Amino acid sequence: MKKVIAFILLIFPVGISLASEKLIIPSDAKASYEVLLLEKPSATERILATKRTGPTGLVDYSKIRINCTASTFQGLGEGETLEAMNNHKPTKEGLPVIEGSIKFYQVKYACSQ
Repeated sequence: MKKVIAFILLIFPVGISLASEKLIIPSDAKASYEVLLLEKPSATERILATKRTGPTGLVDYSKIRINCTASTFQGLGEGETLEAMNNHKPTKEGLPVIEGSIKFYQVKYACSQ
């Protein structure tokens, strides 16, 4: 039994949510967003991965690291597939969040969790 619990904790560490949830982005209302991953490495930091499906059906994936205290983010990856997102080079840290932007609503969601 202890091995089973240890295995489960390895797969689903504390502070990680894998529940698929819809995310409303008013500034991109014709697209639909789905939360794929929300990690909480600390009280003020979040890592958010989302799937965006545009009105034509085109799919994009994005992963960002968020500093909830500073309202900044770092792009960790993006692409048309999960593999492309995970292989993408991270952007500069500490990019400001612009009110009303897609990132604004992503940061607002992640930091409220």
